[in-house]
Amino acid sequence: MSIASEILQFVIENPGCNYRQVADAIPGLNASTVNRCLSRFFSEGKLARELRGSTLAYYPIGGVEPESLSKENLRTLTGLENRAQQLEAKGLYFRAASVWLKAFDMAISNTDRSRYISRRAACLRNAGNSKAPEGRCYLAGRYVGEE
Repeated sequence: MSIASEILQFVIENPGCNYRQVADAIPGLNASTVNRCLSRFFSEGKLARELRGSTLAYYPIGGVEPESLSKENLRTLTGLENRAQQLEAKGLYFRAASVWLKAFDMAISNTDRSRYISRRAACLRNAGNSKAPEGRCYLAGRYVGEE
């Protein structure tokens, strides 16, 4: 789930909260990031706000849902994961790293994104450690081998 989705989900579950309560509930977020995100949701019409004392309280507007993947995108993302794992098993680490990057681009969850980045980094490390077959290297447009 993205940061914005986590903030929106928290407001949906806790109507009437202020930006400090949201920032305290979600670890790793500072108050200014939360405040900007809440203001954006208000300007987009996803949240309503009301002045309570000296702070603003936020409320969801009916029918607002946090961001999520469609079934088709979820299938595509699962397919990318499977493909990257198959490429890793064959020792094709550069290709697997590019597939993990595509999966990272599609993901909306921070946990998925961090997992894809760590898998990609492992592929790039492994690619640096693996040896190309003798006489058949085509990396970076340089052909080294038989003529």
